[in-house]
Amino acid sequence: MRRVNRISFNAGARLTAEIVGRLLSFALAYVAQRRLGPEVYGQFTVALALGYVLTPAADLGLQLTATRAIARDRTAAPRIAGEALAMKAPLALAVLIVLALASAARPEGLALATLTVGAGLVLASFVEFAGYIFRGLQRLEYDALASLFLRALTAATGIWALMNGFGLLGLGLAHLFGAIVAIVFTYALLTRFFRISATFDRDRSARRLGEALPLGAAIVVSIAYTRIPVFFLDALRDPGEVGLYGVAAKLTEPLAIIPASLLAAIFPAFTERLASREGSAGRLGSRSTMLLAGIGVVLGIAGVIGGPTLIHLLYGSQYAGAEQPLQILSLTFVFTFVNYALTHFLVALGRQRLNLWFAVATFGANVVVSMTLIPRFGVPGAAAAVLVSEAFLFGLCAWALGCRKNLV
Repeated sequence: MRRVNRISFNAGARLTAEIVGRLLSFALAYVAQRRLGPEVYGQFTVALALGYVLTPAADLGLQLTATRAIARDRTAAPRIAGEALAMKAPLALAVLIVLALASAARPEGLALATLTVGAGLVLASFVEFAGYIFRGLQRLEYDALASLFLRALTAATGIWALMNGFGLLGLGLAHLFGAIVAIVFTYALLTRFFRISATFDRDRSARRLGEALPLGAAIVVSIAYTRIPVFFLDALRDPGEVGLYGVAAKLTEPLAIIPASLLAAIFPAFTERLASREGSAGRLGSRSTMLLAGIGVVLGIAGVIGGPTLIHLLYGSQYAGAEQPLQILSLTFVFTFVNYALTHFLVALGRQRLNLWFAVATFGANVVVSMTLIPRFGVPGAAAAVLVSEAFLFGLCAWALGCRKNLV
């Protein structure tokens, strides 16, 4: 009963912080959408997409494998966190260099804004990294507090910059400033539990990196396939259409807080039960998957029915054309919510390599569908590419876990 209460508390703390944080992030996005207009907001959407694609390479799965290791042995948390952080820092530096080169290739006047947006996301990954340490300790209230602090500060400074006419560059600087301050705040919270060990064992770290790399590569590729439609729209259509897609995506992406909050609490508990060979691990996995499936169906139906009305209420005619993409993206809830659970369960089972191969296959499917649909259908085609990709990934994960006798 105590463990059930801890899972419930962790999930509730994370979900509450995510709801408030996502509302703040949406407030920032909404002000940006209205102040910048479809074309400039489309350019911001491309900058965000570039940052989101590159940022996972600054971690390469280290944070999730660190959570798993700490959940198995909390007494080793200072050493595990220190070794993971020592590997993460040079990865982040390399990503910033690649980001600078990619930003320089953007159209004139957009390079610096693109760089600041992406750099803010890369630095924010250090806040997320500390959050995963809190998850391993099963103290998600601290993870929730750090995440909420980051989003509140970014939203406040970003809205101020937009209202005072600083435009796209001001929005990027707000992301950068929020991340830097949040890093200091978050690592101060972590010292309540321990100080990160500076001890570095090369062989042990190499083994941990080897475990993390397949998962990290899978995360990079999975983020990439969800953002591929943005780049295709930017290359094949125009920034205004990217803006329409960005609006539809911003109305659906925040609902990822539901599976994220639930799995943040369930993943360490599921891992702990697997390690102790408790039969309750299977029941926990099945029940959480069914719960997420039910929620996804309900939200998908709600989005299809109410999506057009929501677009009209929020934007009037400014973003006319975002209605159908919003309806299509709403249908992805049916698959994305369940996929979130299934991919985490594969990691808990130690089969993160399957996540990599599944992500690569899904990326390929997304590229093919995007190249087929976007030139002909534009923004609705981009949304349909995401839907097809998530359905494809669901099929792969369901097949793998259906053969779980070969996975344990």
